[in-house]
Amino acid sequence: MLRRTALVTLLAWSFAAHAQLPQPVAELMASSGIPADAMSALVIRGNTLMVAQHIERPMAPASTMKLVTTLVGLEQLGPVFKGRTEFLSSGEIAGGRLKGDLILRGGADADLDGDELRRMLQSLRNQGIRRIDGNLVIDRGLFNPSRMDVGVPPFDESPEAYYNVIPDALLVNKNMLQVDMRSTAKGIKLAMEPRLERVSIESAMTLVDGDCAKWEDGWKLPEVKKEENGRIRVILNGTFPKDCAKTNSINVVDRQDYVERLVRLTWKQLGGAIKGEAVEGSTPPDARVLAAHTSRSLPEVVRDINKPSDNALA
Repeated sequence: MLRRTALVTLLAWSFAAHAQLPQPVAELMASSGIPADAMSALVIRGNTLMVAQHIERPMAPASTMKLVTTLVGLEQLGPVFKGRTEFLSSGEIAGGRLKGDLILRGGADADLDGDELRRMLQSLRNQGIRRIDGNLVIDRGLFNPSRMDVGVPPFDESPEAYYNVIPDALLVNKNMLQVDMRSTAKGIKLAMEPRLERVSIESAMTLVDGDCAKWEDGWKLPEVKKEENGRIRVILNGTFPKDCAKTNSINVVDRQDYVERLVRLTWKQLGGAIKGEAVEGSTPPDARVLAAHTSRSLPEVVRDINKPSDNALA
């Protein structure tokens, strides 16, 4: 009993002795207008308690919340779980034609990108399919709601940033566009990857004399315009330094448009054609799998979630 009391007393003294934040941290918070009691911190180095401040106070977990979601994922899905993306159809294949809809079903595939999508579509061509007579049906029904991003207000002033991507069951390239910007004293050239059918990128940016390393200071939210003819224009705004080359990844194209236009362009490049429209729907019970892609196992994905703090995968 005496030993336990002594231990509790020692811990209490230790906590009190280290309750104050390090002076540089306290000064930085003060200069930023952040009250000292607005921060909770617990720093342990080996078996030594370095800092303990408000450690029993409930605080917003921020990115450490991923530890909870990934733990639940491992417990509920198991360590051998793998996400899966499938192309399916109930239609017959005859004379190079798929006589029915082509269904793209999402299955929480964290590794689905444009290259893997192309391989799946190439598999369809290898089966003799050239023309799809029906619609392209996009099935995100594994998640409920299937589009959690719809109607959600922006988290902050950068809704186009990758860390603000809200996941669904079918994310191709995480719905990101990679934009290469290269300027001279006279103008700016843009390139977009991946290419999407009838999606263009253009600049309304003003070239300025400035430090290329600080190009983000002049960045503004891009504008997206969908014309009556279906063409989508992505317009970059703000300022950009002269004689500068930078790459930025943005989430600005609606994911339904993104998937449809990537599939259509890739299929066209492979010599195929799609007659119908792109629609959201569910997979019929009699649909058979024509091509599939499987992600890495869940523990491998979890490492990619927690190490770099990947919001979209979490």
